[in-house]
Amino acid sequence: MAQTLCSRLSCILLMTCACSSGGGSSSQPPSPPPPPEVPAYLREAVAVPSRTDGRGHPYDSILARAMSSGSTNAVEIGGEQRVDTSIGSRFVLTRVERSEDLARAIGVTATASVDELFGVSADAKATWARSHQFSSNWLSIAVQVQITGPRFRATQVRLKDAARGLSPEAFYGRYGDRFASEVQTGAELYGILQIQTSSQQDKEDLAASLHMTYSGVSVGVEFTSQQVEAIRKYQATCNYQSQGFVVLSKSCDESSFTDLLDEFKQNAQAGDLSDPTKTLAWVFYTNYYELDGYPGVPAGAADKVAAREKGADDFTLVHGLVGGDLARYYESGAPQQAYAALPHGDRRWIVWDALRRCDDALKAWLGQTDSLALTPQPACDDAAAIDGFALVRLAQSPA
Repeated sequence: MAQTLCSRLSCILLMTCACSSGGGSSSQPPSPPPPPEVPAYLREAVAVPSRTDGRGHPYDSILARAMSSGSTNAVEIGGEQRVDTSIGSRFVLTRVERSEDLARAIGVTATASVDELFGVSADAKATWARSHQFSSNWLSIAVQVQITGPRFRATQVRLKDAARGLSPEAFYGRYGDRFASEVQTGAELYGILQIQTSSQQDKEDLAASLHMTYSGVSVGVEFTSQQVEAIRKYQATCNYQSQGFVVLSKSCDESSFTDLLDEFKQNAQAGDLSDPTKTLAWVFYTNYYELDGYPGVPAGAADKVAAREKGADDFTLVHGLVGGDLARYYESGAPQQAYAALPHGDRRWIVWDALRRCDDALKAWLGQTDSLALTPQPACDDAAAIDGFALVRLAQSPA
């Protein structure tokens, strides 16, 4: 009997195994396919200053900008959640030597600078940064103060019916790869303090006393008393812009600049930071991957994002040299023969001509507006053959 029972149990176990391995029919529905993996470039939100809320608006990461105002949203938003009620502040000092440094120091991306230069978008910060002049004997310090308020997140988000069932390419062409999902209120002041020193040595001594080595960044809550005293021994000029709150005092020099910053912070922190329509708003763009029905990004999108970001950085550097640093030493319209009589004329011509042609090629390449059809970046072979350090040394001491 025991043997018969064991045989029957063995048959039952074998039958069960056969059924679970596909040998018989099953009433269990097939498992859904795993969700597509989020590309690395989309895992962090992108924050963009804005005067409007704009939640749901699409964003194109290849061109690194929100899509045109006439674009249709891919999502419907059913609610809102207040996820952060704290008031924060950020104070940053950065030594800068050219307008490109200044733009980066106040949070302007290379792509935003390119878009502003091409007239694609009116980035007030990029325009302001490009308007400033620099002198070798000026110690220039960029200042950025940000006061952040509550943060609001869209909830009950779903894809619209019109956005479902599209191919990755069709979805990206209409709706990009991100949408505005959160907004944070706040205020910002950005400015530049330019201190007139008597010589390069005096400039570097002052920079050392202020702990401002080149490209050095100091993050804190205010100027220290030692920094204020050191600055007040010199003549200085300053310029600033504010967003979100109006700064009442308009005077700006070596004595009043720190008072101006204090006034801005007090006004911002005392104001109503709960209404995005009355303050500066940072709009956060996140990916669509958590939404049911999203097809994912097209193949090669991540490579195009990285390529255009690199191209914008390269163009910012090259254009700054051609239009700024090198323009002080090189005759932009002179033919090659005109360089022959100049000291190191042959080297000057090689540098100028290579970078000028590279500047033109990069500008044309960055002017493409069809993100998915982005072509490979121009090689700029001649310019790439010039050693970067030697180029900078030559620009500083061309003779």
